[in-house]
Amino acid sequence: MSAPPAIALVVRNASHLLAPAIEGLLVQTPTPAICVLDDHSHDATPQELERLARLHPEVQVRRTGGRVGPVEACRRAAALVRELHPDAELFAWVCSDDQPDPNWLRRLVDALRRRGERVGALPEGLGRPLAMRGVTDPARRAALALAHQWPPLPTGIVFRLDAVLAAGGLRSVANPAAVLGVELALSGELVTIDHAHYHRGAWMRGGLTEAYPNGIPVPAVLPPGAAALLSLSRHHRMGGAVLRHKLSRDLLTARRGGPR
Repeated sequence: MSAPPAIALVVRNASHLLAPAIEGLLVQTPTPAICVLDDHSHDATPQELERLARLHPEVQVRRTGGRVGPVEACRRAAALVRELHPDAELFAWVCSDDQPDPNWLRRLVDALRRRGERVGALPEGLGRPLAMRGVTDPARRAALALAHQWPPLPTGIVFRLDAVLAAGGLRSVANPAAVLGVELALSGELVTIDHAHYHRGAWMRGGLTEAYPNGIPVPAVLPPGAAALLSLSRHHRMGGAVLRHKLSRDLLTARRGGPR
C-alpha cells in the first residue's frame, strides 16, 4: 500500500487560523500526514500548535530559530517532510490561510497515481489549464510551464516529493513557483485537474521584504523567464545555450496559444 500523502503546512502568526486549517486537511481523502513549520511566530501559534499536535497524531511540528520568510520556510518544510516521512511519495505545500475544498487532495493524488509520468497535479483556477500528456520534448514542456499563470507560492499543488527535491525545491528568484514548475517540467508532466478547487489566502502578498526578511537576493528581482533560464542552465544536462534556444523558441509558441 502506498504511503499517505504528506502536507507541508507553513505558518506564521496565525494562531486563530490553525484549528480550521488543520481540520480542513484532516477531512481530506486519503488522510494526510501533516508537517507544520512555524516561521518563528510571536503570537499564540506555538501554544496552539502544541495543543493541536496532542489532539491529532497526524500533526508534527517544527519551529525555525528565527524568521526566514515564506520562500525559505517552504524550502525547509519540504525537507522536514522528507525527514519525518521518508516513505512519502506525494506532498503539497499549504499555508494556514488557504482553504482547500474537501475533494481537493483526492482528485490530485488520484491524477498522479494514474500516470507515473506526472510530477505535479494542479488545482483548477490559474489561467489556462496545463496539459502535457504526449509532449515528449522536455524544453517544450518547460515552455508550457513558464507560460502558465502561477501563484506567488506553489501551495495547493500536489507534487512528487523526490522530483521537487531533485530540482532543488523553491529558489530565491522572482516567482519561485514558476521556476520550480519549469524545472519539474523537464523531468515529467504537469497537469491541471478539473473540479479540484483550492482557495489561496493572502500570505506573501507583502512583497519582497516579506518574502526575504534577511535581504533580497539578486535573482529575486529578475524577470521570471530570466530567473528560470539562469537556474536551468546551471544544473540541467542540456548545454546552457542549447536549452536557452529551445526554451525561448517553445515559449514563444506557447504564448501564442500553440498546441498543448
